[in-house]
Amino acid sequence: MKYIDSGYTKFKRQWGYRYRNFRYNMTPLRFLNTTLAQLTHKRRPAYLNYYPRILSLELTNICNLKCVCCPTDAWSTKRKRGMLSYENFVKIMDQVKDKCVTVILSANGESFLNPDVFKMIRYLTDNRIGSIIHTNFNLPKPGYVDKMLDAGLQHLILSIDGASEESYSAYRRGGDFNKVIANVKELIEKRKKRGLKLPFAAWQFIVMKQNEHEIDKAKRMAKEIGVDDIIFDNPFIPSANAWLFDEERKDVDTALEKMLPEKRVANFEKGSVLWCFQAYTELHVDYCGNVVPCCVLLEKDVNMGNIFEKPFDEVWNGEVYINFRKQLKEQGPNSSCAACVRNHHAFMKSREQKKELINK
Repeated sequence: MKYIDSGYTKFKRQWGYRYRNFRYNMTPLRFLNTTLAQLTHKRRPAYLNYYPRILSLELTNICNLKCVCCPTDAWSTKRKRGMLSYENFVKIMDQVKDKCVTVILSANGESFLNPDVFKMIRYLTDNRIGSIIHTNFNLPKPGYVDKMLDAGLQHLILSIDGASEESYSAYRRGGDFNKVIANVKELIEKRKKRGLKLPFAAWQFIVMKQNEHEIDKAKRMAKEIGVDDIIFDNPFIPSANAWLFDEERKDVDTALEKMLPEKRVANFEKGSVLWCFQAYTELHVDYCGNVVPCCVLLEKDVNMGNIFEKPFDEVWNGEVYINFRKQLKEQGPNSSCAACVRNHHAFMKSREQKKELINK
């Protein structure tokens, strides 16, 4: 991702947020674990003598929208729908809370649909663990903003791919642009009224053909509303034949013509991403307790073990995970990882390269 339109004020906001979180979340044991991970993970050992710094938990694989290219809807028949209970959340966290610095309470689904989401945020706040949620912010019920502020969420990433109803609804099917903007305004106003600096609110704008002309408008809106950051990113289309809706899947060229922007907004060049670090520094758990190396693999037939059935150590350094890391280092990614942008050197330079990738 690339941060756009940076300046001194924005720099202060971003690094002030990061400093506050470091000071609040870091304990001696977490600092030791983080340092050990930093010194070790680039050697890509199969057995890891540290815990993941970041934990990603799938609170649900249910969503209130039907976004184009999103696996949550396109693969709806492959996994049973469900939610992570608070009891199971605590089972996971009690094993890692002393060493984990940040928990991402999002994966494939809208986290605010989980009725226990605020209890989970509160648990993390009480244990001085960073909390991040990605959301479409079409909040299901009134009062959610107050509950979020009460719980102490640290970082909120707002997925708003457009600066008008027309461009937004072309991708975020079922979403209401005006409702989302009203919810964001309510969050910023109430946060200011309470004298709070958190959650750090970042507007994430995926640049596509239908919205690329609105980049400047989105910047102006972000400034007027008062969000802390706006991030412009390229669309992520791993294996579009699997992720696009049926009518678009029939003609990849048509889908690309509809979606891909004329210009890239994140300046990654071929060769800039040489290997995947997530199997060494992060842990992703679905609502059933199944562990995968990254969120892209949640919908694949990849399972490093079940954290509800085995202790954390037996999964993190279990035989399956060790063999997976060995393969990553010695042979490269397996077929499940093959379509990931990291292993194809993120963000192809041209439509031709993107087309070649997704047709594989």
